[in-house]
Amino acid sequence: MIAFIKKQKLNLLLLLVIALIACCFIREKEGYHMDELLSFELANADFTPWIVPTQPEGRLEKFLREQVYGDSFFETCGNFFGVVGDVLTNRGNAVIFQTVADVYDEPVWITRQQFTDYITVNGQDAFHYPSVYFNVKDDNHPPLHFMMLHTMSSLFRGQVNPWLGCVLNLLFVLGSCFLMIRLGKRFFGSESLGRGMAILYALSLGGMSTILLIRMYAMLTFWCVAALYLHLEKWKSSLWKNHNKLLIFVTVCGFLTQYFFLLIMLPLFAVTMVMLIRERKTEGSNPKNPLYYLRTMVCSGIWGLVLYPFAIDDVLNSGRGQESLENLTGGFSGTLERARQFFAIWCEEIFGNVAGIPVILILLLLAVWILVTRRNREEGSGQRTGAAPANETEKDSVKCLWFLGVPLAFYILVVTRIAPFYEDRYMMPAYAFAAMVMGYVFFRAVKKLGFKERWFVVLCLVLTIPMLVIQTPNYLFKGYETQQNVAETHRDLPCVCVYDGLSYYRNLVEFTEYEQTLLVKTQELEHRSYDAVLDTKEEIVLMTGRGVEPEDAFAALEAYGYTDYTPLLEEGIYGDRIWLASKGRN
Repeated sequence: MIAFIKKQKLNLLLLLVIALIACCFIREKEGYHMDELLSFELANADFTPWIVPTQPEGRLEKFLREQVYGDSFFETCGNFFGVVGDVLTNRGNAVIFQTVADVYDEPVWITRQQFTDYITVNGQDAFHYPSVYFNVKDDNHPPLHFMMLHTMSSLFRGQVNPWLGCVLNLLFVLGSCFLMIRLGKRFFGSESLGRGMAILYALSLGGMSTILLIRMYAMLTFWCVAALYLHLEKWKSSLWKNHNKLLIFVTVCGFLTQYFFLLIMLPLFAVTMVMLIRERKTEGSNPKNPLYYLRTMVCSGIWGLVLYPFAIDDVLNSGRGQESLENLTGGFSGTLERARQFFAIWCEEIFGNVAGIPVILILLLLAVWILVTRRNREEGSGQRTGAAPANETEKDSVKCLWFLGVPLAFYILVVTRIAPFYEDRYMMPAYAFAAMVMGYVFFRAVKKLGFKERWFVVLCLVLTIPMLVIQTPNYLFKGYETQQNVAETHRDLPCVCVYDGLSYYRNLVEFTEYEQTLLVKTQELEHRSYDAVLDTKEEIVLMTGRGVEPEDAFAALEAYGYTDYTPLLEEGIYGDRIWLASKGRN
């Protein structure tokens, strides 16, 4: 271990710097994207994949509470084996199949403890991976990331904070950076190149946003980079017949993390097959290598579908899957607009903003100019007479670029067509590949100018650090703390949340503070039958989401005597408005 640290001290120092900068931003994160809190719910809710205002408790959650969970571990185990015996004896008539969830005609009050149970882990449901698998099968994503997030929540129970998910993301981003460093040294002949690639990725706005978004994209990026590294390693060693377990493992893990992994894996597979077929007659190459590689990929696909067969339905039959397929096969209408929108995202996340594009173009033109003039000079002086056009390292580097460039281009083209929203998260895996391609171009330019390799690392730091100082990455949601403070101050009161769509998922952390919360749409509040809580409470907190007219909520609550409204929050970062509603004094 000591020898490893000494050998990798500069690389470890770089990773430490990246980690420290990331931790500074994680510390600044206050709020959550709606999907982030949905991640916590899918990971930690006990067999209850969705919060439904008319059904606060899922059927299996109710069964476990009533029939399985006991006051001690041994009592719970005894109850569990009793359930197994009941199923074996009574089959379809067993209690577990007869249990029915409590479903109400209109939204009901949900307590702070119920909201806490939705998004955190307690002693009973810690390391409960069957629950995660059950929850995710009704989502449009495979389960691996949610299981990892559940593991973090099980280690730090009873809490939701940015560190749980962001530290997990940071570990995978650091893993991607380490592989980039290894890739630069192993396949491009320069460790400095690998360090620069890692800097261009992790310290870009896009890389930092990947760390801050508590979703599966940091993990997905790691599996994509790992798959690239293993493909290059096997291509260089030409060992395709044996030692494929790690490649199968990485491929399966990528598939179980996010289906967009296939958009990197499919072109990577195509490039590899073309390379292997072309090299079949090369001296020392095994002509059966393409078959060995195909066998490995088929095994990976089989394992992935065996572990998560719901993937087929997610891709082909789910609403999101059908929407993506329709976008992909729906002709070219709107393609330019979608490309423009995602180009703007790239400008912000990779270049900082549109003003940064000229700098990148100048560097690219400089690199081309150096290559052309250098080649003309050498040809004119006769230096290349009788010599190979390039050394073996350069030729291998050019081949390696095919493994980088083709998946990058394919991913961007397809995602631009199928992405359901104009969101940067869909491009996050491409940031790493783009950083490697740009890093290689910059590195060659620096070398041609005659500078030493370490200056390339300095150049990458100059291109990234000022950007992080001037601008901030996405997903910090600064200002949400004010909204949380409102909930903590009024935690003894019930809250009526009037929402549109599913926007209440943004506020789940607040709902763990209020005594109880009613999730209701305007029309449901207007036509609500007698409500004992609203009838007896002198004060309540009223929250209206974006797109909801407060006056409509005021009119509906007037039937219960609420006439005085004191603003507590004029407009939160999600567009929420909050009032302290009181009954008029006669």
